[in-house]
Amino acid sequence: MSHLLRISGFLLLALAFATHLSGCGSDDDNKSATVGSQVDTAAASASDAAVSDGVGGDVVEVDTAPPNQPPIATDDLESGPLGSDFIIFVLDNDSDPDEDVLKVTKVTQGQLGVVSINNGGYSITWSPLQPVKTGVDSFTYTINDGRGGTDTATVTIKLDPPPAIEITSPEEDSKAGTGAVTISFKVTGCNFTGPSSDNKGCHAHKFLDGKEYKDAQGKGFGQYQYKPFSIGKLAPGPHRFKLVLHKNDGTDAAFEPEASDEVKFEVTETTAP
Repeated sequence: MSHLLRISGFLLLALAFATHLSGCGSDDDNKSATVGSQVDTAAASASDAAVSDGVGGDVVEVDTAPPNQPPIATDDLESGPLGSDFIIFVLDNDSDPDEDVLKVTKVTQGQLGVVSINNGGYSITWSPLQPVKTGVDSFTYTINDGRGGTDTATVTIKLDPPPAIEITSPEEDSKAGTGAVTISFKVTGCNFTGPSSDNKGCHAHKFLDGKEYKDAQGKGFGQYQYKPFSIGKLAPGPHRFKLVLHKNDGTDAAFEPEASDEVKFEVTETTAP
């Protein structure tokens, strides 16, 4: 809708005449009120159309658009594992009173990462500097509504320590005398559970002597429960057992760099079947 009001010279003259009459305080007060009312009514009804006097008078354009209201940028908080890139859709929680289309037009740089504008101003990428460091980084971004209105907000990024797993039993170079070995472990930096329970968590893949390990029932090599489990029956001799953390995000990918632990032990005898 156009906000330009086009008023003819005739109506401007009428408006001036009505103003003159209204200041006289004579019996013509009703006339001035009538003329002024007619002008006001014509002007109001012409907020998006031309007003004509029908005789080709000059036309004056008056801008009746309301003043532009600036957008509102809201601070953002992101967190994730160390070494990851962050793609941040900062506009998701920003707004504009006039419902103008917003874009990111300017960013500052953080201390721990490089900040760039993506997708024509609709998202921001933060990439860690090398070598990567844990801690908290922040930067600012500015949005523009395309009509001169701007606002600035801050993005804070919390860099969590990378996930880690440690096999606590058996100990390195220990001996197992029965052929069955109990594996105990601990995990830090991610919620150790199944993907259906937490898609931001992690689980482990099991490897015995360099090959994916499945138990006697042929069950998968994934480990989703945070509790000790047994492997065996193992043949006498040296063995290596390894646990590797994998993501629950649907990719089933290992973390980069790899989060894993491996232990070497020896089985000295095997129990009879």
